[in-house]
Amino acid sequence: MRVCPECKIPYQVSRDLTWGEDGTFYTQKDQDVRMGFIELSFWDDFINRLSERAGKDRVFEALSLGKYEGTSRYIGTILKGPLGHLARSQVGARRAYTLLSEAYSALGLGRVEIDQYKKRKLLTGNSFDVYSLPCMMGDLKATFEVIERVKADISHKEWPNQVEFKISRLEGPMPEVPRAPQRTWPKAKAIVKFARCATCGLPTDLHTFRWNPENGIITDTRNDERVFMMGLVSLEAMWKRMHEMLGDIVWEVFREANVAYGERLVESGIVTKLEDLKGDLLLKGLGSATIGACDCGTVIEVANPFNKYHLEGRVVGVHKVLKGRAPHVTMVIRPGLMRLTVSDD
Repeated sequence: MRVCPECKIPYQVSRDLTWGEDGTFYTQKDQDVRMGFIELSFWDDFINRLSERAGKDRVFEALSLGKYEGTSRYIGTILKGPLGHLARSQVGARRAYTLLSEAYSALGLGRVEIDQYKKRKLLTGNSFDVYSLPCMMGDLKATFEVIERVKADISHKEWPNQVEFKISRLEGPMPEVPRAPQRTWPKAKAIVKFARCATCGLPTDLHTFRWNPENGIITDTRNDERVFMMGLVSLEAMWKRMHEMLGDIVWEVFREANVAYGERLVESGIVTKLEDLKGDLLLKGLGSATIGACDCGTVIEVANPFNKYHLEGRVVGVHKVLKGRAPHVTMVIRPGLMRLTVSDD
């Protein structure tokens, strides 16, 4: 896999993604397909907590279906233009799967190796260092159905650090795919001036992450923790499905997991004061924050926040460790802007 000779980041990242100056990054072909870095330890904690409360099988089904819907749109975006023609040609589909598997690795989602392929009938292979089994199942099924334009079924076998998968065509007409809706994200103005790599144009701050494209792993060098990139479209599709199937407990557990991760940010030394959250949010594409004092405590304004439960939970977790108690937080949300007032009272 080609990487930038200067910053060592895979070529697919600079080719397919754009880091804006508003605290976000997104796909070049569709600016509404916003991306962000997700910490694997946080994600696993969230899924484990939710599985304990709602049942492992139900959570697996909701995640897989939601990710399938979100990835269907994402792959449809990627396949606009030459890659789409290649994917649907008589001889180019296998090459398209190879290119997509390289993009998968560049996003830190693991490594996919294709074994058998029969056009519009069968795809088998193995995935290594899987970031999330239910999400991967949704990813692979969506990719096959979008490329082949047929209805399909997916099965798998788990081995240590490896998942063997089989996708096969189902008889019958292709159903209407309930893809995540296309929408325009409201954006607030926020100017962030990045120093950029002279070769690939990516922010030089991304050197905080270490890419291992051969294994499909991205590591945050500050705490040696694995992270991966995921689209907000896919996340919202999963939230929608999980809420429909599991109820409000999804938001409760998501916030709990973010509080716990906020605590770990302090314990790892990445955050030593509340103001340090600004750099972590910006680096991961989760919004551009300003933090200041007010009569009742601290005011945090975030332009283009990724998710309200995500941000509020982490603020509470950081404050609990630094101050020894949970704060009182009030939120005001407007399109593209979130304001949190954090008080000890």
